[in-house]
Amino acid sequence: MKFPLDYKDSFEKSLLFWLVKFVRYKLSALSNKELKNDALFRRASLALNHEVANINELERLAKDARNAGLTGINTYFNPLKKFYEAIVEYNLESMRNIDEELLSEILASITGGLSDARQKKLPNRANKFFRLHRPTK
Repeated sequence: MKFPLDYKDSFEKSLLFWLVKFVRYKLSALSNKELKNDALFRRASLALNHEVANINELERLAKDARNAGLTGINTYFNPLKKFYEAIVEYNLESMRNIDEELLSEILASITGGLSDARQKKLPNRANKFFRLHRPTK
């Protein structure tokens, strides 16, 4: 891993930092064959290389990429935004405080009332996010 897990001075900022990295990775990994607005996509992509102030700004950049024609980015970002909003309520001190038990608790709280398909998508997206940031030996 190029950066320490707790890269920023607070849990919330560190988690946002990693979500930005994940969204940027997804922008390059998802198929862009249906891209309609190269300039809008490029602006969103370039903005992710700079400091993103908060989750709402990241949401706007993900929406810009989607509006430019990048299909699929919202299926990754939207569940992770819900996860972000739920986990910051726990006032954790470190990214290292996230364990399987906490993940299960949060996912159970934010998936109740969703359709079965959506209940399965959210843990899958969270799993992909955390797999990307698994420390290497």
